[in-house]
Amino acid sequence: MMYRLDTNQQQKLNCALFYLKVKELKNLCQRYSIEPHGEKIDLIKNIYQFVTTGKPTIAPVIPNISKAKKNILYSLNLETLILYGNFKNDLKTRIFFKSLIGNHFHYTAFGIDWIKKNWFAGTPPTYGEFAIYWQKEHTHRTSSN
Repeated sequence: MMYRLDTNQQQKLNCALFYLKVKELKNLCQRYSIEPHGEKIDLIKNIYQFVTTGKPTIAPVIPNISKAKKNILYSLNLETLILYGNFKNDLKTRIFFKSLIGNHFHYTAFGIDWIKKNWFAGTPPTYGEFAIYWQKEHTHRTSSN
């Protein structure tokens, strides 16, 4: 049964969903047969869309070109593609990025989101491209404050 929500109710629903924990959001997804894919923001969007339209979202798919191939060793260098299934947020990779960017490098949500956006678009970036992007975005964000 679909309920029609007015604009005010939709805004309240959207705000209320942010107060829920990921586990609670996943339980809501399960209750309404919504595919619980993605991170917290994705779960919120999926629930909101379902409640307001009656239609579930379709989980995005990372194309094969953005995925690492099994049994291949990918080295850490400027030209190596950052591929889904191979990229690691580990000390070795962090040290590599610090050697490219500087000691101020740290993993950020904007950086990880950029990598994921490129994966879904079928244009996985190289480690060098990520270093350039991260430094530009970091400079922009620190100069804006």
